Amino acid sequence: MIAIYKNLGLVFGYSSVLLTSKGLTLFVSYLVAVTVDNAEFGYFSLAQALFVTAVVLFGFNSSAAYVRYFYSEGISAIYNALKRIYFVFFVLSVLLGLLLYFIFLEHRYYVWFALLPFSGFLAAHIVSFNAIYRCSNDLPGYAFSELGRPFLVFLSMAIFLWVKFELSVVSIYLVSLCTSLMVVVFYSILNLRAKLFSNSKSSLNEREVVVYLLPLVLVQLMALLNNVGDRYILSAFVTVDELGKYGKAYLIGSAAGMLIDSFTLLWAPYVVRKITIFKTDLYPKALLVFGVASLLSMLFLFGAGFVYVYKISFFSFDHLFLVMAIIVLSAFMARVGYQVFVPVLSAYDLTGVVAKLSFAGAVSGIIANFALIPFLGGVGAAIATWISFFIFSILSFWVVREKILRV
Repeated sequence: MIAIYKNLGLVFGYSSVLLTSKGLTLFVSYLVAVTVDNAEFGYFSLAQALFVTAVVLFGFNSSAAYVRYFYSEGISAIYNALKRIYFVFFVLSVLLGLLLYFIFLEHRYYVWFALLPFSGFLAAHIVSFNAIYRCSNDLPGYAFSELGRPFLVFLSMAIFLWVKFELSVVSIYLVSLCTSLMVVVFYSILNLRAKLFSNSKSSLNEREVVVYLLPLVLVQLMALLNNVGDRYILSAFVTVDELGKYGKAYLIGSAAGMLIDSFTLLWAPYVVRKITIFKTDLYPKALLVFGVASLLSMLFLFGAGFVYVYKISFFSFDHLFLVMAIIVLSAFMARVGYQVFVPVLSAYDLTGVVAKLSFAGAVSGIIANFALIPFLGGVGAAIATWISFFIFSILSFWVVREKILRV
């Protein structure tokens, strides 16, 4: 009984930190959304999408390696296997940033996007540090690493919006983002230096880690296409003003995703530790969570259809804005199966299979975006998000049954 309470307290602690972090990030977006017009928020939303893209491109999903090999090989062995890759991506991020700066030197907003490649590189390291802290059960270290960036960005943006400097929101956001990331990375390196740079007798090598990570990198790229691809495709068919409107609706709908992410935070490390009892103990619980989330997703989707048909509006929000927000909310509920079952496949080293199903889900999302956005705009993007997330979950569930339960 004591162990159960201890585990629940641990989950609550980590979940609370992540929920606070995502809450601060979301609150910054809300502050900007209610302060600036749709056009400027469109640039802000595009900057956020590009930041997420940079994290994936310059991160190589190295955090997954720390989760997978932490208990068997140790932190320093993983770092030594990845350090050449870190150096290559560091150089690429700096060079790309300089290129963007000179290309957009005269543009009021895009010139600040030059900070995004290096920011993404730093943020990817923070994700790895967070994985180390979680696996080490170091809640204080995890709290600083996870909360440092959103807190400093929130503080900077709040002061800026209150004082109303003659600067763009995008410039303040990107400068504060990059600065806060550097602070957190330097702190984490100092805090973990004894573990990262210690001598290791492990036989783990770069090739072994890269072979394990490559399919997961593809998975991340496919997930990226689903998470931010709609913004890029929307920008090709609609105005920046409408893109900003969709971004504001997405903020409301994705609030559920923020909450769900906070509670699934420790699921991947837990599965790795308890993989021997997955079939008998963990699978029934995972199936129940998947079923409940899918049911809720369908109910929200029905509600969105009801609002669309009867053109229901609340306060100053028109019915299309509400439809987009509700469909995105439904999409994040539909994604729960993916979040539950993919860590299981990774724990069984079926990363190649995960990459294939992620590719299938991403392609379906891209096709849906191109098919729906030209006719339905932001509503079409929201529907495409739901389609891709739902396919991710269904395929993940099916692969677990075929590759694990029936073997």
